[in-house]
Amino acid sequence: MIPELELFWISGSPPSWRVMLVLEVKALPYHSRRLDAGKHEHKTPHFLAINPRGQVPVLRAGEEVIRESLAIIAFLDRLRPDPPLFGRDALRMAGIWQRIFDFENHMRPAITTIARILFRDRQHSEATELAEAITAVSEELTDWEKALAKRGPFLYGDTPTAADLILHPGLQWLERALERAEGDNACISLRDRLGTSVPLQNLRSAIEALPGYERTYPPHWREG
Repeated sequence: MIPELELFWISGSPPSWRVMLVLEVKALPYHSRRLDAGKHEHKTPHFLAINPRGQVPVLRAGEEVIRESLAIIAFLDRLRPDPPLFGRDALRMAGIWQRIFDFENHMRPAITTIARILFRDRQHSEATELAEAITAVSEELTDWEKALAKRGPFLYGDTPTAADLILHPGLQWLERALERAEGDNACISLRDRLGTSVPLQNLRSAIEALPGYERTYPPHWREG
């Protein structure tokens, strides 16, 4: 039996976005609880009683509370196994988890650095750190592009995996940050690459074509 689901999230948060994509792919109904980061609603006593770490996303499933996006995604995949997000055999499952940890351990920290610097208008004062992060992202992208080009549009063919649904929000957040870059050739080059890479654009188009995708798109990006 599927428990009543309640998702606490923040607009533009890649971890929140990835969970919302999974909920749509799984066609699981849920109650949406959008928090306003500008008002620090994720730090209120009410929310801290739900998640003392004060982070999103958080999924309430009946009486249970699940935090950390990867744990939520794994839970949802077990809750409704079809379509499978972690593959149908052991080898494919291992490959998908490898990709997830490639992103989490190597690309995500660099993307976070780029976004932090550009959103805070520190590209000149932290130019060295920015350049190093751009190099790291560029190197990781090469490996992802090769994997996507081999099977495409998703990592394992025509259906999305958890790794695809994790990569997409991260890259969209990165693109949004890079739009703020001015006069930095490395930033401009990375932005152009994201916009012209055939494997990455094929992935983007395939995810945007998923049923329910529009419901997951960060609303404040449209508002802004």
